Amino acid sequence: MKRGAHIAECIRKPERKEVEALLRRAAGTVKMMTLAPEMVSPDIIQLLLDHGVVISAGHSNATFAEGMAGFEAGIQTATHLFNAMSPFHHRDVGLPGAVYQSMLLQVLSRMAFM
Repeated sequence: MKRGAHIAECIRKPERKEVEALLRRAAGTVKMMTLAPEMVSPDIIQLLLDHGVVISAGHSNATFAEGMAGFEAGIQTATHLFNAMSPFHHRDVGLPGAVYQSMLLQVLSRMAFM
């Protein structure tokens, strides 16, 4: 994960009970959340989706595979592409490559129904 201005000691993998409590207390006000794909399980992603939260990938050092796994689990977009994110390199495209690949697949799947 790329922490940006966040306090390193406060960053960890979320537990289901914590996320459930957050969503319960928020009572529908949480609309969007940025997560590092390598730090969150598909179970947590699904929980957030079930509560109508738009999930964005960001503050991440994810590999391409970790990023794609996150998008396949339900992450829908990316927060400030290239900033606080694994680098885009021709031999290792990282999270930016997964963002582009995921968006391309979404566009192509929509075109198939036109």
